[in-house]
Amino acid sequence: MVDFLREIGSAFSDSLQIDDLLTIVLRTAKRITDANAGVIYLVEDDGNMSARVIEGLFPPMVEVGSNTETKWTSKQKYIHDIIKSYPVHRGEGILGKVLEDGRAVCLDSKDINTSQLIPRYKSDFLRIKSLMVVPLKLKNRVLGVMAVVNKRYHEVFRPQELALLESLAEQAAVALINARLSIQLAEQKQLEWELRVASDIQNLLIPKKIPPIHGYELAAISQPVRSLGGDYYDIVKLDYDRYGIIIADVSGKGVPGAITIAIFRSLFRNYAVRFESPAKVLVEINNWLYGEMQEDMFITATYAILYPKEGRLVWSRAGHEPILYYSKKEEAIHAFSGMGVMMGMTFGKDFDSFLEENELCIGSGDLITLYTDGVIEAQNKAGCEFGRDNLCQVIRANADKKPPKVLQSITSQVSKFSGLSNFTDDITLLILKRL
Repeated sequence: MVDFLREIGSAFSDSLQIDDLLTIVLRTAKRITDANAGVIYLVEDDGNMSARVIEGLFPPMVEVGSNTETKWTSKQKYIHDIIKSYPVHRGEGILGKVLEDGRAVCLDSKDINTSQLIPRYKSDFLRIKSLMVVPLKLKNRVLGVMAVVNKRYHEVFRPQELALLESLAEQAAVALINARLSIQLAEQKQLEWELRVASDIQNLLIPKKIPPIHGYELAAISQPVRSLGGDYYDIVKLDYDRYGIIIADVSGKGVPGAITIAIFRSLFRNYAVRFESPAKVLVEINNWLYGEMQEDMFITATYAILYPKEGRLVWSRAGHEPILYYSKKEEAIHAFSGMGVMMGMTFGKDFDSFLEENELCIGSGDLITLYTDGVIEAQNKAGCEFGRDNLCQVIRANADKKPPKVLQSITSQVSKFSGLSNFTDDITLLILKRL
């Protein structure tokens, strides 16, 4: 036992894996009991047990219907594969009974021959002459079972050896829990590292600096509800007199959403400089995305091209939230929807024929607001949504201010309405004002 604990301690310092631990345990069990063969089963998520490590010619302990004893011969690896392919259910056979009862058993040949829980084999190399089965138990929780068979030189296992095997199983259960916790901690650290990397990559996708547009002012904000969001916006100078402005929302969040956004950005940057039509750009992106995205994911987007000198905004909408246009002359807000379906769900005419291209003129003091649904769907404690009407009221009340101040007022009102902890979706806003 001292040698075992020393070996386990050394193995833990070498990044021990579960099966490596169980191999050490089983080899120690064979050595201290002088057994010919042994096996360790662990309880899986479904409550059944699966064999994890096997040493020696350990016979299958459950009924194996698809194979016959004569086909097995004495090939050890083949028998091991059979054992590992058949789970043991709670209460099934001697192993399942120990799992169910949580009590160790020690049987000699007489007990084995009369037991209905142990299969019988004609082949001598599979015949069970003596058997010990102990639970891997920590307090009242049974993690699995360990069994050894056939003490060498045809002797029977003694009570002292059963007590020693139980003691080993108890120490093994503690080591198993520690190993699982160590692996979970390592996996969590790895996941945290991967999320940090993905988050850093996603942060690189969001413009750090908005390009200056003569006669206009732009401001934007993107606030993910988690470390990895599914929102995206971009402002690209297409040529000397055109600017591309896009906002998008991926249905998925986390790593899949971040990866999809990265792909979307690459496609947008590629097609935006190749095609003058916003609708054509969205069509080409959709053509690429269709069939490549997960079935439960889609993207909504609005893409607009600004002609600063002319004060024109030409845009297309693929299932995204309506553009909110504040007219200083009218002192009113208009919501422009236009036709368009979500991206990544349909292809060809089913997408192209629903996509419109629209145009509006921007006068001095007018505001254009693009946003994702996280803004208007933010809920308060009563479950009521902030809504588009509230958003329009905030825009109208602050329309004489510069875009950064308008953004600040909107986010402040959304936070006041719902509380930051109640956000259920990413929040992204982009405001364009003609000076």
